[in-house]
Amino acid sequence: MGVESNNYVVELEPCDTASLVAVLGRRGAVTGKTPLSFVLSSDDHWIDALVRPGSATRKPKIELRVALTNPPAAIEAVLGVLAEVLSACRGTVFDRASSETHHELDSGNRLRIVETWNRRREEFAEHFGTHVWPISGADVFARLRASGRD
Repeated sequence: MGVESNNYVVELEPCDTASLVAVLGRRGAVTGKTPLSFVLSSDDHWIDALVRPGSATRKPKIELRVALTNPPAAIEAVLGVLAEVLSACRGTVFDRASSETHHELDSGNRLRIVETWNRRREEFAEHFGTHVWPISGADVFARLRASGRD
């Protein structure tokens, strides 16, 4: 996780890759640039997703990355994906920005995730200005350079 994005990792109990891919498909994801990478996007969000299959020694995971330049509504899209993943497969959500682990997405945990998102967006804006671009975290600094603000 860099200063330009928030990352959420869902570590799952045994859950097959097809179930995770199906969840992303229902949310409108398209295949990304690498195997098991996906993009969920619309006019108000861009979320990069990566499915990490489990193994004999590792639980399956899904990682979400959302650039802090996304419109404020993007966090609702993230919460929707997280909720649907947890509905399909039991697991825990780790918010890398706050270092908090959430075993469920009740209203209190959702609020904590939103508060962390808002705080990080404000911190980003203090350093790089306020930008509202629904783009990948990988593209933020290129866009800042192009706009003359990096």
